[in-house]
Amino acid sequence: MTRPTVLITGATGLIGRRVLSGLLRDNPKLHAFVLVRGPDGSKRIARLVEADRGQITVISGDVREAGLGLTTEHRQLLNEHKPAIVHLAADTVFSRTIEVSRQTNLIGSENLLDLSSQWDSRFCFVSTAFVAGRRTGKILEINAGGGSG
Repeated sequence: MTRPTVLITGATGLIGRRVLSGLLRDNPKLHAFVLVRGPDGSKRIARLVEADRGQITVISGDVREAGLGLTTEHRQLLNEHKPAIVHLAADTVFSRTIEVSRQTNLIGSENLLDLSSQWDSRFCFVSTAFVAGRRTGKILEINAGGGSG
C-alpha cells in the first residue's frame, strides 16, 4: 500500500500551519509536500520541518505561475505521488490592487485546480472572507453579513 500524500499551499500562514500540524498529528503515515515561495517561505516553515518525523518535503514554487513554477525534479516527484491538494495560499493584503490580488487568489487557484485534474486527485480549497466592514468589537456570525440579524 502506498503512503498517503498531500500537497499543501499556504502552510506558512496562520491557518495553514495549524492545518498542516493537525494533518500530520492525526495521520502519522501522511507525507506532506509543502509548497513555499522563496527563501522567506522556507524559513517560515523551518520550525515545523525540524519537528517533523520525516513527514514533510518542502518544495519551492509559486501558485501564481503556470505549473506552480516547479523544478523538473519536483514536478516528477509530485507526478509520481499525485497527492491530494489542500489549497490555503491567499493574498489577504487588501490594500493591493485587484490585479495583484487576482494573481494569487484566482490564477493561483486555477493553477492548482489544473494540477488536481491532471492527477485526478482530491482538492480542498480554504478561503478567507471578511464581511464585517468597518465594524469593531465582537461581531457574531449571525449579523456579520450586514443584514438586520
